[in-house]
Amino acid sequence: MLRLPQAITSVMLATLAGGAAGGITGFAIGRLAPTFIRWLCGPGPNADPADLAFGLGIVSGLVLGAGVSMFLAMAVIIRDGILANRKDLRDSSLEETSLAESDD
Repeated sequence: MLRLPQAITSVMLATLAGGAAGGITGFAIGRLAPTFIRWLCGPGPNADPADLAFGLGIVSGLVLGAGVSMFLAMAVIIRDGILANRKDLRDSSLEETSLAESDD
């Protein structure tokens, strides 16, 4: 069963991992394909394409990492709730069966 501190920790770690992965990917794209970053951003900013892609990668990685990890944490919590409910129903039906057999 997933507890609240475990869920918070996993969401935070996945968010940081997503940000790091996004930053590394963005930096690599900015270094390997600077014309793509310049085309993507238009004529506006006069920044280094690698720095710009690094920043955009970090932001998008943080958002995607947080979103995916929160979705997975909620899925595990819902699954645990359903399994606990089934166990309670199964236990109560076993008690009813054992009570009915003992009355006979």
